[in-house]
Amino acid sequence: MQEDRVSYTVKTYKRVWKIEKTFYSFERWKLPRPVTVQQMLYFIIAVLVVVFIHFRAPILLAWIPWFVVKFIGVPGLIAFYLSKIKHDGLAPHKWLYVQINYWLSPKYLAKFSQIEKPGRLKYSGITRFREHYQVTENTKQKKRRFFIGQA
Repeated sequence: MQEDRVSYTVKTYKRVWKIEKTFYSFERWKLPRPVTVQQMLYFIIAVLVVVFIHFRAPILLAWIPWFVVKFIGVPGLIAFYLSKIKHDGLAPHKWLYVQINYWLSPKYLAKFSQIEKPGRLKYSGITRFREHYQVTENTKQKKRRFFIGQA
């Protein structure tokens, strides 16, 4: 007995109310373009990484001549790039979290619990093979087929 299924589309306005917080200015200084909170966090993290590299391994950033370019331009480009790119449909920080979670998780599971790596398995039972010949009228030749059966 087949039932008639009717599909309905339920429209929601979830996306309308999900407005990203945006900075347009700081105190009296107007920004050249609106900056989201996520872009701001990427910029701050990039500045901290550049400062760390500058003090730990200054030779890596020695090719960048000016202070403003080194500590504002490079982190700004990194933040802009990270805010625009998507890996597997995820933001870079979420993608990195998923990758680290995968690297640290156990790879061999049985019933959602970790097990040791399985070795090579050998089948110790008896396996029988049956040959089946098919003779055709046109060629008068035998065609061989193999069937695998269990003991």
